[in-house]
Amino acid sequence: MLLIARVDDILKGMNYKRIVKYSAIFVLTFLTLFSSCRKIISAEEWFGLYLSGQKIGFQHVALRRHDDGFLITDEEFIKVKMYDQEKRLRTISNIKVDGEFNLNAFEFQMKTQDQTMSVNGSYWNDTLYMKVKSGDITRERAIPVGDLKVITPSTFMGMLMSQRVKPGKYQMFDPSTFKIDTATVERIGKKVLEHRGKRLKCTLYRLSYLGTSNTFWVYDDGRIARIDMPMQIVAREEPAKEAQKVGSPMDLLSFYSIRVEKDIPNDAKEVVLRLTGIRPSFFDLDFAQQFLVESGDTWAEVRIVSEGRKTALEDTARYLASDPFIQADDPRIKSRVEQILSGMEDATDSAKVQRIMEWVFGYLQKKPSVTMPSAVDVLEQGYGDCNEHSVLFAALARAADIPTDVVVGLIYQRGAYYYHAWDAVYVNGEWVFVDPIFNEFPANVQHLMLKRGGIDKQSDIVSIIGNLKIKVLEVK
Repeated sequence: MLLIARVDDILKGMNYKRIVKYSAIFVLTFLTLFSSCRKIISAEEWFGLYLSGQKIGFQHVALRRHDDGFLITDEEFIKVKMYDQEKRLRTISNIKVDGEFNLNAFEFQMKTQDQTMSVNGSYWNDTLYMKVKSGDITRERAIPVGDLKVITPSTFMGMLMSQRVKPGKYQMFDPSTFKIDTATVERIGKKVLEHRGKRLKCTLYRLSYLGTSNTFWVYDDGRIARIDMPMQIVAREEPAKEAQKVGSPMDLLSFYSIRVEKDIPNDAKEVVLRLTGIRPSFFDLDFAQQFLVESGDTWAEVRIVSEGRKTALEDTARYLASDPFIQADDPRIKSRVEQILSGMEDATDSAKVQRIMEWVFGYLQKKPSVTMPSAVDVLEQGYGDCNEHSVLFAALARAADIPTDVVVGLIYQRGAYYYHAWDAVYVNGEWVFVDPIFNEFPANVQHLMLKRGGIDKQSDIVSIIGNLKIKVLEVK
């Protein structure tokens, strides 16, 4: 993962919830475990979760026999600081697999001070079926999968524990993000790990998907000693009482900010940036007010301007559609946008965008929240940070037949870049950035786009958090 006044623009620009959410997603994704070995009746393990050496939470996973397979129960707790407010996030998942670790069914729940969200699903006939519930809204999804064997993070950890992991290609499904991606498993070799005062020989495995790599340190008996993950997060095997001791929360705003040497004023018309520590082919660096100038394997140069870009819109339906989080077809969204645009039947789309943005800006209280937001939930709760603003705006704009997409990236504020979310709208033959939490249309050149799309696309930026560097080359 916020105040309206510019003096508080750091808080307003920072997507605290996204950082907290992604920390949770990737800890959750790569720590669920245990074996399908038929000799194992039950097992459990505790991990302490550390971010750059400071403890932020813990993970507890238990394995039990269930029917002809296993039930993996996973609980994770994370505590962080968000602009002097302590935020706690707890995730609970139950995943059922057969004796060969084929996925049967799953349940996932996320609880914070701001939201309770649940996902229930099953797998059969090469399709994943799920129900996503947030607030009083339940939506169904069906996701076809490819020919490769479908595994979950729990499946992979089970293969490690049973010492039956096979290097190769898999289809990885993450129930916390609804993502399916090709995963690669590699056996790296053996290495000595100093852990809890002992030097132990471990076998190292690398799991790669969604642009990230994760290294697992495995004892000879299959227990997991350590996991090195993106965003400088490390999981360490610990006794239960020690794992559950979490001290003062960490300030994520300062930790994940990217300092730059040159100032970018609010009224700048153009900026040129050099990005390093990024794989340009994986990101959306050329869209709307942002242009990809040139790039290499691990760097890119982008130019951001204050005006939109003329382009044809090839897939209008995509940018008007509803999904489990942008519920443009919900009666409450449709009714509200009719009220907002009352008397504007003959107005231009630009005028309608301006009206919707101003309404969202004025309606939502600016404060940090830890959610996977849906537009209806945000409309009813009446507060949130940049992610809540962008999702609600997108649903209202789509309900008004204005093609809209959610954008994730960073925003410059007071000498540094902070992770942030906003929107893009297609009006007058142009894609233009809109930032509802800043009340900006077009959004200024302080915005650096990395990805665009729905909630399932936003986790893609995790691969560069903690690694991305930004240099300001030119400001006009």
